[in-house]
Amino acid sequence: PNQPRYNLQGHVLPPASAALLGDQWVSGLCACLDDCGSAIDICVCHWCQLGYQYHRLRKWYVDMDAAVCCGAWCLDLFTVAGGSIIMTMYLRSKIAERYGIKEHICGTICYSTWCSLCALCQQHREMSARGEWPMGFCVSAPFEMPPPPPQMGPIA
Repeated sequence: PNQPRYNLQGHVLPPASAALLGDQWVSGLCACLDDCGSAIDICVCHWCQLGYQYHRLRKWYVDMDAAVCCGAWCLDLFTVAGGSIIMTMYLRSKIAERYGIKEHICGTICYSTWCSLCALCQQHREMSARGEWPMGFCVSAPFEMPPPPPQMGPIA
């Protein structure tokens, strides 16, 4: 029972990503204001957040990948390719794969293309809830899921 869990690439999964959180996103796509710090961070400079999330997923510690940040910014600025959209798609698919989240590729493409800032916020909350906080300039602490509402028992 206390054995570490591994993803498909053989990396040890963080403890919180076990079956506890399941195979769905821990928060909704439009729940950006549940974590105002990351929402502000992403609205001000989503390219930096791309760099933070990428670095956390690839290197397993908190820092920003400046090449990803600048690369996405340049692609957004100088081409119609949409570097931040492509990077959001890539990160979203890697996060889903890493945590065993069931999301069809069509959903990943749609969310990343038409709701990319909301998708980045959701990804930030997901990584934080699963023990892999990606950090950010306006984010002082990892997002924590609010406790579930109390359940009412049957009235006797």
